[in-house]
Amino acid sequence: MSCTLNKHELKAIILLEDVRVLCFFTAQWEERLRQECSRLKSERDQLHGEEKHLAVESVKVQKEQEMRAAKQNWDRRMQECLKEVGSASHTFSFVSIFRMHVSS
Repeated sequence: MSCTLNKHELKAIILLEDVRVLCFFTAQWEERLRQECSRLKSERDQLHGEEKHLAVESVKVQKEQEMRAAKQNWDRRMQECLKEVGSASHTFSFVSIFRMHVSS
């Protein structure tokens, strides 16, 4: 019977050693997995930041173009108004002079 116990003990020792080796490799695999996940998260965060920066720059350029177009439109309208005021002033002066000559 002691022979049988030794075989069982030997099987238990081998099984225990197999579990230890499996746990060791599992722990190493989990650590590599954690490191890879951390690296990927860092890379994702960096890409997200770059994409966000590019999006903000794109909107900034678009808004600057819109502002330039609005300013050009405003300047054009201002020049048109000034011409109209000048023309109206000239017409008013002409009418005033004409009335003075007609009245006299």
